[in-house]
Amino acid sequence: RPCSRNKEDAAPSDDYGWRWGEPVEGNHNNVKCRFCGRMIKGGITQLKEHLAAKKENVARCPHVSVEVRKAIAQQLLEYRIEKAAKQRRKEELEERIRLGDRGDYGNSGGDDDDDELTITRRESMRSQVEWEERQCRRARTG
Repeated sequence: RPCSRNKEDAAPSDDYGWRWGEPVEGNHNNVKCRFCGRMIKGGITQLKEHLAAKKENVARCPHVSVEVRKAIAQQLLEYRIEKAAKQRRKEELEERIRLGDRGDYGNSGGDDDDDELTITRRESMRSQVEWEERQCRRARTG
C-alpha cells in the first residue's frame, strides 16, 4: 500500500492484495481494481483471482502486468498450500485432544495431578497451534 494513504483511505486489512485494489466506500465486500477500474464483488480474494486470471467466474484483468499476475498467482498457491497444512494441524490437534480425553496418553486415572497434567497439555497444544497460525499470517502479509 502506498504510504500516503490517510485513515479514511486505509485498506481493511494487511493483505498485500490491497496494493492493487481500493476498498469501495459503503460496501466492504467490493473492491476496485487499480489496473482496469473494474468493480470486483466478493472482497480482496476475488480481486486477486481477477488479477491472477485463475477463476472462470471472475473476469480477467486486461491491464495487469505479467509480473504482478505471476506474483499474485504464486501467493494464491502458497496460501492454498498453507491453508491445507493448517487444516491438517488442526485435525491432528483435535485428534490428540480427543485421545487425551480418553486417557490414551498414559494417564493412570482419576487423581488430581493427572487431571492437571491433561489440562496443561491441552492448553500447551492449543497455544502452539495459535502461535503457528500467527506466524503463518505474518508470513503471508509480510
